[in-house]
Amino acid sequence: MLRAVIVDDEQNAVKTLEWEVNNHCPDIEVVASWSNPVEALQMIPQVNPDILFLDIEMPRLNGFDLLHKLPANNFDVIFITAYDEYAVKAFRINAVDYLLKPIITSDLVEAIKRVKIKRSLEEKTSQDKSQQLEKLRLSFNKISLSSSEGIEFVFPYEIIYCKS
Repeated sequence: MLRAVIVDDEQNAVKTLEWEVNNHCPDIEVVASWSNPVEALQMIPQVNPDILFLDIEMPRLNGFDLLHKLPANNFDVIFITAYDEYAVKAFRINAVDYLLKPIITSDLVEAIKRVKIKRSLEEKTSQDKSQQLEKLRLSFNKISLSSSEGIEFVFPYEIIYCKS
């Protein structure tokens, strides 16, 4: 189950999005929400969410500034806003999706699918890298032996007898 948080200065928007997620995205759990972005800035690192639903236009701290002030994060961002003019900027900072208010349920479900696909690909890439690193590490444990047929790499424990 993925853990989500919501940051939106409109309390009704927070409640509506929570309801949509709870009723249409069964594998997402909304673990926290804030209508004050300054408070959210302090609390998000402690909650350690997988998904951040983020409004852009908020008093005292807009969504982009909040993201820039957060320490390195491991969550995916889905912007939820009433303004369409920030879409290009949102995608430049690698937002998974950009949904306009009022939220259309099918768009929300699609955004969640994108998060899952992205995470799945990142996990697969990470596993592939781990396997490649393990093979590389094992190859460093081998000894190269030159012969008339070329160079052969063997593990030291495979050597029974040596003669030159």
